[in-house]
Amino acid sequence: MNGLLLPHVLVPLPSGLMLTLKNFVKNLLHWHQDGLYCIPPIIKYAKVKACYRFKTSFLRQIQLNHMSITANSVVESRDTAATIQRAWHQLQRTFKNTPLFYHFSPASIGADLVYQFLQEYGNLWDTSCSLSEHLNWVEGVVLKSMEKVTRLSQNKLKLREELIRQFVLEWTYISTQIFKMITFICLETLGPLHLLDMFYRDYMLFLLERWDVQ
Repeated sequence: MNGLLLPHVLVPLPSGLMLTLKNFVKNLLHWHQDGLYCIPPIIKYAKVKACYRFKTSFLRQIQLNHMSITANSVVESRDTAATIQRAWHQLQRTFKNTPLFYHFSPASIGADLVYQFLQEYGNLWDTSCSLSEHLNWVEGVVLKSMEKVTRLSQNKLKLREELIRQFVLEWTYISTQIFKMITFICLETLGPLHLLDMFYRDYMLFLLERWDVQ
């Protein structure tokens, strides 16, 4: 349903329409609770739970839509992109001597995530990718990391949730640490990378909510 109300996170909407959608979604849970007073509790619980998850996902999508305007200006700025690109290449030259991620075992999601991050992220700046291509990269990382989860049967719900939480925590830790190292190399990247880090993370959470992998 959120795909109908807000088709794409990168397509800006008029502020008035955005405010209307935001107020609608904020009140939706309250309307559901009031309208289901005579429904059996088990059905009411399921409907309210589904409504709450939709509300959370849609509000995140609205936030992404707001952030995408500024994030796009960062990606499209030649000066900012060149600065990040230079700092990234300098980081790659010194990364082998950095023990920051040694505690990840080779079989963990984190080890694959570090490798994929280092192999692919710099290429986004080397090839002057658009913001849409940045989001495609995030989606690819999520898909690859969720392969283990999608292979699990539905009756292993706790294990699925544990793997998802592990992925979210490791993504947060790895991206934060890598971007922090880049800002140590070049302070000018602090603002742009902090914004992009939040944008990537929110989009990753939005994907997990949309796919309902839990």
